Order: sequence, then structure tokens, then C-alpha cells
Amino acid sequence: MKVLIAPWGDPYRWEEVEYEAEGEIVKSRNSTKLLLNSTGATRIVVIVLDTLSEVKEYKSYYELSKKVEEKVKEYIKSFLKLELNKIDVVVAPGVGNFENKIFTGNMKDYYSFILHELSNRLIPEQDMISVYLDLTHGINFMPVLTYTAVNKICGILAVKKKVNFTVFNSEPYTSGRHRLYIHKVMEKEKMEFNPPERKMLDKPRLLKPLSGFPEEELKNFDRKYCYSHKDEINAFLGALQDGLPLAMLTFYPELEEIAEILKSSVEGYKNYVEIKFINDNKIQVQRKTCFTSNFDVLTEAYLCTRIIGWKNKTEVSLSELEDMVRSLFKGKDRVRLCIIENEIQSIKKNLDFFTDRWMLYSEAYEKVHQNVKDIESRISSPHKRHFFAHAGFERNLVEMKKENNEIFVRYKETSLDTVKKWAQEGLKEE
Repeated sequence: MKVLIAPWGDPYRWEEVEYEAEGEIVKSRNSTKLLLNSTGATRIVVIVLDTLSEVKEYKSYYELSKKVEEKVKEYIKSFLKLELNKIDVVVAPGVGNFENKIFTGNMKDYYSFILHELSNRLIPEQDMISVYLDLTHGINFMPVLTYTAVNKICGILAVKKKVNFTVFNSEPYTSGRHRLYIHKVMEKEKMEFNPPERKMLDKPRLLKPLSGFPEEELKNFDRKYCYSHKDEINAFLGALQDGLPLAMLTFYPELEEIAEILKSSVEGYKNYVEIKFINDNKIQVQRKTCFTSNFDVLTEAYLCTRIIGWKNKTEVSLSELEDMVRSLFKGKDRVRLCIIENEIQSIKKNLDFFTDRWMLYSEAYEKVHQNVKDIESRISSPHKRHFFAHAGFERNLVEMKKENNEIFVRYKETSLDTVKKWAQEGLKEE
């Protein structure tokens, strides 16, 4: 899968010049056509701002966005002569005070919006994905926020996929220039997995009301746009970051549930946009909500959940867990894989000491080491250092049993809150 992502300003203002890259020259109004040929991309995602809208009356924000999308597609069809079935046009939120248009809101909403949009579009069916980002035509805040979002997504995809990420930018256009060279600004081959680092905050709002929000709707707002399982999400993300496979599986999110609340929040964000047509020659677009950092974290959790592809389980056989871990980390994180495999093999060696009833790992450990007087074997309460040192298999938190000559593991039910708390401690607040 090869995808070219291009943030654009107003394409109708661009002049035709010659673009050159790696010996190939194409006369065009923008760099996209040449990069499409040189990279072999099979899909293009063009990102534009809703500030491209015409000055007219609109029935809703959805109509405004649709008109902008149609305007950009008409440009692509008329001037670039590209097939529209290969191109997605994403209309993202912008802010600014222009001659005949005023768009108010939070500038960072652009990042949250495209993070969510691209997380749904950059899911490769194959084992490899090449992402090309052309920043030539992005304006103002678009390039830095687009790069940040795409880099974050590529880092998460790398947990299961081979990801190549390349950034392009042409020389700046000035009046009188006839040829612009497109430079390869950055290239990351086989990106390393970069897990999410932030946690959802205590008040798990995904949207936040802004000035002008209708007071009569505040009562139901938090109920509708809050995610109630934030501690489970944090525990899952923390476990992924620190290599705690049993905790990952125990708190593995429900993909459909996350997808639905994220979709609902985006729809709510769009619904709370007020558009006014002023004096027949000016429009004011006022956003009455903004996305929170919780929305971004949940989007990252959604992407992790979807790309890893596990299902929530509270108990699992060690063999199955070992296979899942190898599939996830083999060839990507040798150190983490080595630690986890060592813990699993240590447990398997003691197969004969387990029975068909659930028992604490510490109980079996004491049977094995009954003649050893070291302090670790005498610990009767969970110890945080051991929890992280042993990949989450803390002896006073984990229960095990033998069934059909196979060891099954789970966290003791009364210890789940402790596991949940410890697993998320490595995540950042912001």
C-alpha cells in the first residue's frame, strides 16, 4: 500500500510551473501529479481547510464541507486530470479572519480531526505501507500539524507493519520562476514502533464547550461525549508501552465501542457549528466546541486496537499468549520480546506444580523454592517493582491452573484495580 498525503491551501491561486524530481519534469499547477508518478502511490489524500468555502448561505456545516469538497474535486478533475476514484478529499477545520469570512474556534482541532480521519484511512491490508507526505502547498499551521499527526500514526502502525515514511517539499514559488525542484526532506525506512505516551485525563470529555454553547444543552453534553472506560484505556496503553502482555489482553478495548464514540464526537463537533450570513457579503463560522486531548488519546488507542487485532480476554493459555506476543514484537522489539518470553518459559518449567484449580503464582513458586529462604519468595503482597521487572507476571497478582497439560493464566479478580493502576503509571498527563 502506497499513500500520498498532501495538505493544500487554495489551489485556484496557484500558477503553472515545471516541477522536477529525480530527473522527471512535469508542467503542472502543483507538485502532486509528479509525486504520484515518482512514488507509485495508489491512493491520494488531499487535506484542505473549510475556510475555502464560498461566501453564501448554508443550511448546515455539512453542506459547507460538502461544497468545499466538490470545489476541490472539480479542480483535481479539471486541472490535474486525475481519476477521482483514487483520491480522498478531507475537509478539515480552519480558523482565521479574512476579508469576507470569519472562522472561530481552536486551531488545534485541525490536528485532532485529521488524526481521526487518517487513522481510518491508513490501515494497510498488506504487511507493508509506504506513506508519502507532500508539504509543498500546506499553509500556516497545516504543515507542522499534518506532519505531527502522520508521524504519530506511522509510529503506531509500525507495531505490526513495515512502515516507510517520506516527506517532500518543493522550492518556494516566486514570481518569474519557471521550474521548482521537489526535495526529499526526510525519509524513515522501517519505522520503529512508537507507542502512545499520553493518558486520558480524569474528566474523560472528548469534546469541550466553547463560548456561545447553548446553556440548555450543557446538562446532557458530558453524558453524550464522555468515555466512561478511561482507566481501562490507560491501562491498555500503559501495558503496551511497558510490555505487559497479560494486562494488555485483560484491558484490551472493544474496537466497535471506541469507533462509535469517536464517530459520535466528530458528528457532535460538526453539529455545534453556527454559520451566519452577514449583510449579504460576509459569513461567520463559529465553532461552539473543541476536541480535547482525551479525543486524541482515544483515537490513538483505537488505532492500536485495530492494528494489533487482539480480542479482550481475562484468562488465556500461556502458549496462546506467547504466540500473540511473538506475532506482535518479533523483529520489532527484541528486548521486550526476550523479557516476556523468559517469564513465560520460567512459568512453563513449573508445569508439574500446578493443579486444575486456580492458584496464586506465589503458591506454586513457594512449592518450587521451598528450601530457598530468599526474601522474594516470602513476599505475600504485590510488589510494584516485581510487576514491571517480570512483564506483569507479579506472583501475588497472577493466578494459574493446569488444564490438558497446558497452563492458563489470569489476574486475580480482587487485584484488577491494582494492575489497572500500576499499568498506566508510565503514561504522561499531557
